[in-house]
Amino acid sequence: MDDCYLNMVFDGENKLREQGKTICVKDLNWQPEKERQPVLDGLEFTLEAGNFYGILGANGSGKTSLMRHLLRLYASKNSICLGEKPLEEWKQKALAKMLSYVPQNTVIEVDFTVEEIVMMGRTPYRKRFEPETEQDKQAVLKAMQWTNCEQFKDKSVTELSGGEVQRVVAARAIAQETEWIFLDEPTSHLDLKHQIELMDLMQRLCQEKGVTIVAVLHDVNLALQYCTHLLLMKNGKLCAAGKSECVGTKEELATIYEMEFEELKLENGGRYLIPVNFVK
Repeated sequence: MDDCYLNMVFDGENKLREQGKTICVKDLNWQPEKERQPVLDGLEFTLEAGNFYGILGANGSGKTSLMRHLLRLYASKNSICLGEKPLEEWKQKALAKMLSYVPQNTVIEVDFTVEEIVMMGRTPYRKRFEPETEQDKQAVLKAMQWTNCEQFKDKSVTELSGGEVQRVVAARAIAQETEWIFLDEPTSHLDLKHQIELMDLMQRLCQEKGVTIVAVLHDVNLALQYCTHLLLMKNGKLCAAGKSECVGTKEELATIYEMEFEELKLENGGRYLIPVNFVK
């Protein structure tokens, strides 16, 4: 991988990025239907730049809803601040230079090529109808190389498998060159090899370039292996949050998943958790 390129693409936008070093959530509530219980209930936490955050919880715990609020896809009513400003006060183009997103499921029915889809990540840096620059082209090329989709760059995205589409969407987010990358179950359509490759890539972006990664994950052990911090959710509430070596014990996971776990200690000092039975 071209380290000179890595140094180049994350230069610039310094003033903007200094304004977005933290995301603070304070008393975030969301109840789309009044007759039902809140989907998000009184969430409070802070995400700090340069960490790899994993959000864990059973289906229906509010993970994806939380992520959509963090991305301003849902209104947060000034409950979320990026830097010192509420998300609502950020201009859309400035926000697009700060936050990029890899959704859980992406359906692309228009006949774009892979390269065209990844180039869409460069939209915040160009005026309308402005042609791609050499920097845009280099960013797109490297993003495709990182995610192993360069070999089908001229192929229609409608012809790809679900896993291949997921890699293309991840490449688009990387080409966007943001300070924060949000991923919603990014490994769900990937085989084991590409799961590890994607998580390795996110870890390198975090460790070497200070990109903050926030990922909703279902695989507890992937989270323990890669994430520096964990947020554990159940029924719209935050049950625990902190560094991975302190959070995500078998007792805490038993609470949020309602099943028992056994914990194995690995030779490298890490932990591996095995579900054993349901909590009665």
